[in-house]
Amino acid sequence: MATFRKCRMFVTPWMQCRHRGKINVKHPATHLERNILAAITKPIYPNRPDPAIINRCSVVQREARQATENLENLYEKFLIRECKKLLTEQNMVIVAQQLATPGRNQRVINVKLAKKNLSLHRFPNSVMLKAIEDTKWVNLKPLFCAKSIFIVGEEPRVADLMAIMKKTPELVILGGVVDNMILSRAGLARYAALPGLDLVQGELCSVLNGVANKTRRLLSSHQQQLAGNLDQYVKDQTVGEPQT
Repeated sequence: MATFRKCRMFVTPWMQCRHRGKINVKHPATHLERNILAAITKPIYPNRPDPAIINRCSVVQREARQATENLENLYEKFLIRECKKLLTEQNMVIVAQQLATPGRNQRVINVKLAKKNLSLHRFPNSVMLKAIEDTKWVNLKPLFCAKSIFIVGEEPRVADLMAIMKKTPELVILGGVVDNMILSRAGLARYAALPGLDLVQGELCSVLNGVANKTRRLLSSHQQQLAGNLDQYVKDQTVGEPQT
């Protein structure tokens, strides 16, 4: 029962107090609703099942595990086929490693590569190792040492790719395949420094034309010299004859 007593306080001269006994910690009071809820939610454990049922459950679990493994194997085979198709159809396959990159920067990298007709792919290293096994690309195995990405293109745009990599520190090039040749990072840098194919073809055509012209001059020089000698002989004979 609440009573009031006088005390010395600055705020108010009266304060409310409630007098009650000590709380029984060992045997606290319970409520009817709480007891009903505990009785309703009390778990009911079944008796030990029959061993045949246990064995049947283990068989079912084993079959489900085998089905999952078979499904994973089919997906892995599909990825292996895609990797082999990538290596055979694309003229440039670059292996690189990607550092921690925010999603916004990743989109910027994809846009830069797409402008140069390049694309970025991701495959597990286990899949790539199985794809290059017993093939001419087996020497690429040392490159698959960590989480790798693959930059592919139908044309060997190595110079454009190296220019993009200079402005993209999140990507580290390890090596790759260009025109059916396995190149390291230094080899790719040397390949990018080479002149364009059109320029090289023009230089080759000029060299071949020069050689052809020289060969034509050498072959016709004897005939020209003989014709000149005959002309001079005729002139000498004409000058030496007496006039009538």
